[in-house]
Amino acid sequence: MKKQIIIAVLAIASIFTSCSGGGASLKTQKDSVSYAIGMQLGGMAFGFDSTINVEAVVAGVRSSFAKDSKFTAEQAQNVIQLYAQVKQEADMIAYREKHTKDSIANAAESKEFLAKKEAEAGFTKTESGLIYKIENPGSTPKVNEGDEISVNFTLYNAKGEKIQSNLDFGTEPMKFPMNSGMIKGFVEGATLIGKGGKITMVLPAELAYGTNGNGRDIGPESALMFEVEVIDITPNK
Repeated sequence: MKKQIIIAVLAIASIFTSCSGGGASLKTQKDSVSYAIGMQLGGMAFGFDSTINVEAVVAGVRSSFAKDSKFTAEQAQNVIQLYAQVKQEADMIAYREKHTKDSIANAAESKEFLAKKEAEAGFTKTESGLIYKIENPGSTPKVNEGDEISVNFTLYNAKGEKIQSNLDFGTEPMKFPMNSGMIKGFVEGATLIGKGGKITMVLPAELAYGTNGNGRDIGPESALMFEVEVIDITPNK
């Protein structure tokens, strides 16, 4: 046990004495610990605001060690809280402006995409706005709301770019419950076919993720296209 401890200490010591970064010379364990603390403080500051004044941060650390700070602890906390509030409000304004801009652009692009698909041979439009083409109706009974289905699917955006496909990650079908947790257009389209069926469904934004979008790849007011093959159906009991 003692031998293992000695080896571990020597290994750590070799890291301390061999490391060098950021212009700092790390010759002792204390040098390395000091640098590590600085890294952590820097990481916290960067996470708070990547545009923060690094020299002022360093000056704050120095003044704290010298016990000659310009602020009391309470004043420093108030300064940080006020800045965080102002920054949050500014970030929210920027987000809303981008969201509005993206919504307008996506809506225009989606409108053109939907019109193009509706005009293509073999596609049908339902009262809800779903546009679909059945490649293979599959067997009966068809998928019903409340069922759980196993499918192979590929999802595209209005540009025709692939967003996601379970086939990219292996051959295992994905399981989806046909309930309120799924987007409306997908459920409506899936119920048009049975086991073994294949369908291409084009969803306007209101039948997909609407005004909010979903993550980085699906913006607000985005139409989507799914290519779906139903592998199996587990009926609702």
